[in-house]
Amino acid sequence: MAVEPVDTRILDGAARRADFPVFERPTRSGQPLSYLDSASSAQKPRAVIDAVTDAYAHHYANVHRGIYELSADADARFEGARRTLAGFIGAPSDREVVFVRNATEALNLVAYSWGRANVAAGDLVVTDTDPLADISVLAESRLAAVVQDGRIVSGEAAPR
Repeated sequence: MAVEPVDTRILDGAARRADFPVFERPTRSGQPLSYLDSASSAQKPRAVIDAVTDAYAHHYANVHRGIYELSADADARFEGARRTLAGFIGAPSDREVVFVRNATEALNLVAYSWGRANVAAGDLVVTDTDPLADISVLAESRLAAVVQDGRIVSGEAAPR
C-alpha cells in the first residue's frame, strides 16, 4: 500500500473525515460525532484498520524473531514500512526511523540517548506541545511540578 504525502496547501476536511469509519456512527443528539481526545487515543482511518486486519489475518508473526516463511514475510513488511515512512518524512536513511509504542516511550528514548549527551544536571527541557502525561513523568521524578494553573515549577520551588 503506497502512502502519498498530503499536500499541505490543500486540506479537504470532508475527505479526511470520510477516511475515518468512526465518524459514520450516529450520535444520540443526531449531530455529527466530534472526537477531541486524540492525546489519549487516536481514531484510526479506514486504511489503517484494513492494513491491521490484513496483517492479523494473513501475515502475523514476530518480526526479526524467526527463520520461517511467515516471520520472513513479517520482517519484509516491517522493513518496507520503515522505508516508506523514511521517504514520507524525508529521513536521509530508513535506519533513522524507530518505531515505538507511544509518545512517552519516544520521549524516554530521546531523553536517554540525545539527552545524556546534550542536557546537563539540573536542566529541564519542556515544550509547550508536551503531552500532560509526559510532563507528569517529570513532576513525579521531582524534576518539575505541574501546578493547577498549568505552570511548570522546577528546582527548589517544586512542591515536595
